[in-house]
Amino acid sequence: MTVEEHLPAIRRVPDARRPIVWTISGTDSGGGAGIHADTRAFDAFGVHGACAVAAITAQHSLAVTHVEPVAPDVLAAQLAALADDMPPDAIKTGLLGSVENLRVVADWVRRLRARHPANAIPLVVDPVFGATTGARFADDALRAAYRDELLPLATLATPNVAEARALVPSSQLLGPVALARAWRAFGVRAVAVTGGDSDRLAEDELEHLSITRLASRLAEIDARAAWAHDWLDADHGLRSRGWLASRRIDTEHDHGTGCVFASSAAAALAHGFVAADAVVLAKMATCEGLRHGYPAGDGAGPVAPRAGFASRLDNLPVLDPLPDADSRFAFPALPDATRGLYAIVDSADWVARVLAEGVRLVQLRIKDAPGDVLAREIRSAVAIARAARATLIVNDHWELALEFGADGVHLGQDDLAGADIDALHHAGLLLGISTHSYWEVCRARALRPSYIACGPIHATSLKQMPWIPQGNANLAYWCSLLADVPVVAIGGMDAPRARAAMQAGAWAVAVVGAITRSADPRAAIAGLQHAIDSTPRAAPARAPAFARTTLVDVER
Repeated sequence: MTVEEHLPAIRRVPDARRPIVWTISGTDSGGGAGIHADTRAFDAFGVHGACAVAAITAQHSLAVTHVEPVAPDVLAAQLAALADDMPPDAIKTGLLGSVENLRVVADWVRRLRARHPANAIPLVVDPVFGATTGARFADDALRAAYRDELLPLATLATPNVAEARALVPSSQLLGPVALARAWRAFGVRAVAVTGGDSDRLAEDELEHLSITRLASRLAEIDARAAWAHDWLDADHGLRSRGWLASRRIDTEHDHGTGCVFASSAAAALAHGFVAADAVVLAKMATCEGLRHGYPAGDGAGPVAPRAGFASRLDNLPVLDPLPDADSRFAFPALPDATRGLYAIVDSADWVARVLAEGVRLVQLRIKDAPGDVLAREIRSAVAIARAARATLIVNDHWELALEFGADGVHLGQDDLAGADIDALHHAGLLLGISTHSYWEVCRARALRPSYIACGPIHATSLKQMPWIPQGNANLAYWCSLLADVPVVAIGGMDAPRARAAMQAGAWAVAVVGAITRSADPRAAIAGLQHAIDSTPRAAPARAPAFARTTLVDVER
C-alpha cells in the first residue's frame, strides 16, 4: 500500500501540503542510520522530510571509521535555506558532532519559535553520544551543552539507558524511571527512555547485589526477555507515565532503531499528536521497521518502517506502571445480549425505565450525590437490573459496586490509579475503560478490560471536554485495530449517529442525553434501538491508516 493511499487519515496542514519535518543529523555512508533512517520513517508517516547535515560519517554495518562535524557556518546556511521556504512543523536532532553545531541548532529553534509562535514548533532530541559498534561521538563539553542548552528546549527526548546515564552524575545503578525524572529536571517536557537493550544484567550490578537480590534480578530479566520496554514520562495536562511494552521482534537487523524511533515521534508531533501519543506511534513504527529489517552487509542491517504500521494490533504496545507486560488481569467478556444500545442514566428510576423498554446494558452514572443517596441509588439499581436479568455497570464508584453486587464498573483515565483493580478482577466484575487517544488505549489494554469506550465521537453539551471529537473515521480505526476487545462508541449520539457508529464496527453505542433529555424517552429508545439493530453486523467500515489526534497539549 502506498503512502498516498494512507494520506486521507493524516491531519493536513494549510493548503493540503504535507507536514514538514527537519532532521538535523549525520550521514551514514552505509545507509543504515542517521538521516537515511530518518527519511524512511518520514515516508512511513507521510510527512515531507528535509535535512541539514551536521556531521559526515564513514561507516558500514560493522563499524564507524570516521566522524567529521561540518563547519557551524555550513550547518547554519542549510537551516537558513530551509527556513526561507520550508519552515518546519517539527524538528528532530541526531548526531550534531560539536558544541558549536549544537549552539547553531539551539539558536535556530529559538528563532523559529519566535517567527511562528502559534505553531510552538516541537523539538525531538535524540542524544547520539555513540554507536552500538563502539564509536564515541560526544565528549564532556558536548554532553554538558546538551544538558544545559539544548534539552531545555526539547519537547521530547529519546535517550537509551546508556545515553540517559551519560548526563546524570553517579547514575550507573539508576534505571529508566529515575533517569527520566532526572532528564525532566533538565527542562525536557517529555522523556522516553528506550530500554530494549537494558534487560541484561550490568556488570557493575554483580558488586552490589546480594545473592538473594541477584536471583530475584535474574528472574525479573528472564520474565521480561520477550518484551521490549521503554519508560514514558510526559505531561500534556494529564500525566502520562508507565512502561510501554511490546513483544520483542526476533531479528538481527536493527541498525538505526533509535533514529527511526525519534524521527517517527517527530513526524507524529508534526501531525499534531501530543508527546505521549507520538511515542506510542513511534514504537509502532519501529516495531514495523524491525519486522522488515534486511541485510545490507555483514553486520546488522537497517530497520525499514512502512506505511500502514499503525494498522497492526501486534505493533500496538501496552502501557503499564509495572514492568511485567504479561498482564495478570483478564476481565470477563460482555454478554452477547448487551450488544447494541448502552443507556447511561443518573438514577435507579431511570434504570427501571430504560430496562422496561428492552435495553439490556445500562450504566448508572451519578455525580456529586451525598454518600447515603449514592448508596441507596446503587443498591436499588442493582436489584432492578438483577430482576430484569440485565447488565448494570456503575460509573466510578467501584467500592459501592463491589459492596452491592453490580455486574461491572466503568472507569475514566483519571480514576484508574485510585481503583483496586485486583479486587474488581477477583470479584469477577466487568470492567469498561474510557479512552480518547493512543496512550490511553495502551493503558486500557494493559488491564485487558471487558470493553474499551472510544470517545467523544461527536461534541456533546453534557460536560466540557478537553478533547477534539474523534468522528466516525477514528471510531472505524479503533474498531478495526482493537480486534481483541469490544469497542463502545460514546459522545453526542442520536439515532443517525448511532447507526453510523455501528457501521464503523462498534459493539455498542452509549447514549445519554438523547434518552434522558428527550420529551418522549420511550420513542427515543425505540428509535435508537431500530437504528442500531437494523444495521448489518459486518466488518468495520474502511479505516484510516491511523487515528487523527484528539488530545490538546495545553502547554504547547
